Amino acid sequence: MIIFPLGQILKSIRKSKKRSQIEVSHGLCSIASLSRIESGQQMPSRKLAESLFSRLGTWFDERQIPMTTTEFRRWQIEKKFRREFCQNNFLLDSLLDEYASLSEMEPLEKQTHIFLSTILKGETGHDTKEILEMLFEAIDITQENFTEDFDVEKNLFTKTELILINNIALEFYQCNETERAIKLLKKVMSYYEMNEIDKTEYNENVPTILFNLSNWIGLNGDFSEAYNLAQKGAVLCKDRHLLYYLPRFVFNMGYTLCKLGKKDEGELHINRSLEIMNAMGLENEVKELVPEVKTLLGIDVWNHIA
Repeated sequence: MIIFPLGQILKSIRKSKKRSQIEVSHGLCSIASLSRIESGQQMPSRKLAESLFSRLGTWFDERQIPMTTTEFRRWQIEKKFRREFCQNNFLLDSLLDEYASLSEMEPLEKQTHIFLSTILKGETGHDTKEILEMLFEAIDITQENFTEDFDVEKNLFTKTELILINNIALEFYQCNETERAIKLLKKVMSYYEMNEIDKTEYNENVPTILFNLSNWIGLNGDFSEAYNLAQKGAVLCKDRHLLYYLPRFVFNMGYTLCKLGKKDEGELHINRSLEIMNAMGLENEVKELVPEVKTLLGIDVWNHIA
């Protein structure tokens, strides 16, 4: 009998993290299937293997697992979609059509297809409520009857599930449901803080979550909490050398300090943030922020960065 070692690795990681088969398999596969995978008697599909490792917060090299021709093509499409999207190419409907037409999609592939469709629709002016419905449809595939009141301490989530929940919060905010958006995003943040998450995934997602929370909470009037979140984000960026968000967190620290009556200290942070952005080649962003600072805070910072 052929024994597949991938499952033994999965079992070892699960045991080391003291997670049960019920927790890991929930919504992804049956406990019996996970048992067969862990014992090496069953080879999981690409998406299932990816999701099981993701539930354990562990990076998974998809090249480790044999793929069918269809699985390999869908894997290629996912990679190409993300690459093109990051380069601001939003003419990607044909890729999604091909993804769906290759063969009948398994549930996890369907979840991915809906997710990719929502982020494309978000950039092409589709209705926010339509996108929200699609996001809930996608998360419900693996988290049946999902609600925003989920218990963050009892559930395990894949990377895709966490991004879906994050995007639900973003759409709530777009609908002016700020309190719901903040509550949901705080839960996602709590999950990242409570669980061991792959370093790359953590670095990709946590700064964005902290930045959005800092913005939303500050604009909602709680400047002390917004400052603390921005400071937390700045420390994270310094410790992990994540330069993109660093000046933005410093800017938020300055803005909230000004709102808290500490104008001199706040102005110092704002000037510093704009100088960093300028040095990073973000002159256009600086030019947009300078008049906003003047309008909102009455601070003239242009001479400091010219």
